[in-house]
Amino acid sequence: APERIAERLAPLDAPLGRVAVLGNHDWRAFGMRMWTALAAAGIPVLENDAAALDAPGGRLHVAGLADVRFRRPDLARALAGIPGEEPVIVLSHDPDAFPFVPARVALTVSGHTHGGQVAIPLLRLPAMPSRHGERYARGHIVEHGRHLVVGTGLGTSGVPLRLFAPPELLVLELHPEER
Repeated sequence: APERIAERLAPLDAPLGRVAVLGNHDWRAFGMRMWTALAAAGIPVLENDAAALDAPGGRLHVAGLADVRFRRPDLARALAGIPGEEPVIVLSHDPDAFPFVPARVALTVSGHTHGGQVAIPLLRLPAMPSRHGERYARGHIVEHGRHLVVGTGLGTSGVPLRLFAPPELLVLELHPEER
């Protein structure tokens, strides 16, 4: 239940703040209930919006996109209020948004694919939930100098089984660029 999930996430210690984006299963199963539960737990949901965080190396912005499958992502709107010289991280549940992310974004973080979940080579391609096949299945992807990290997540979709796609909870440590 969304309320239990929010209850479990509420105690997470994040010195700069906590934010969330919702994904296709959140919308399909719970609608606004997940958003409401997270907000009540002090975790703002970013949907085509951004939050400024005062980091030790200077201000950092986190922009969150609406889910590709159930909502209308608007990257221009999410980035609109962010000064061009300040660093930005984009959160997009679905990595299919990555080809549209501009070079000014330092990092895009996504999930959604579960790493293929039942990742038997050659057989997983038709089941990969991406318009780009295995291109954004998991890991750190660099394209044209832009960075994307796709986590495989902890859960499953459909069949409660994982094969060759172990669950993971990513902890990313970010440092300001040396100038």
